[in-house]
Amino acid sequence: MAQPADHRTSESAAPHRAWLGALAAVLVVGGAMASWQILQARGTPSVSPGRIAEQHAMGPADAPVTIVEYGDFDCTTCLAFYRSGIIDRILEAYPGKVRFVFRNMPIITAASPALAEAAECAADQGAFWRFYNTLYQRAPTQPSQMKGVAGQLGLDTRAFDTCYDSRRYAGLVKAETQEAYSHGFQATPAFLVNGTALGGPPSYAELSELVQEKIANP
Repeated sequence: MAQPADHRTSESAAPHRAWLGALAAVLVVGGAMASWQILQARGTPSVSPGRIAEQHAMGPADAPVTIVEYGDFDCTTCLAFYRSGIIDRILEAYPGKVRFVFRNMPIITAASPALAEAAECAADQGAFWRFYNTLYQRAPTQPSQMKGVAGQLGLDTRAFDTCYDSRRYAGLVKAETQEAYSHGFQATPAFLVNGTALGGPPSYAELSELVQEKIANP
């Protein structure tokens, strides 16, 4: 997958599209707030709502279509979808009209949660997408390799190791997983397209058709 800048600047959009992006943002941020509430109920106050609401996203925030993937870095189907390049092709085919958001649903193997937590620790240093790409490009990877990956990517290893060893984002990862379950998802990857649930990886043609539909019928 193409790697976006760590700090993206949203493109300007025509006023008539702004409310569409706002609506998609409400759907995703609403999920983020639900995740924060789950954390609070579980007694995990160390992760702020702002940190949960941070979007691991590509594409402008005001895009009329938002695709949310719930994925697992140790999932072979997720890996196949990543390698297909479908999301890159969609972003290229509909410039400025699609935003892609990745959220964690690490349910496939015992190693899955640790890989998700490591990616969140990388996000603290603005390196989520580099870590995301590396995990898929080197798959399968093991939890014991995460500190080495951080070092190879040039991250502050002391800060990363502290985050990873303390499992700082275990609660966030669990909350996003519960959020996915709340949408009825039971396997990965799973998708929301402006709130429409897809219970499996779509083909390019299927996803492109749905994107066109959402653009034409907001």
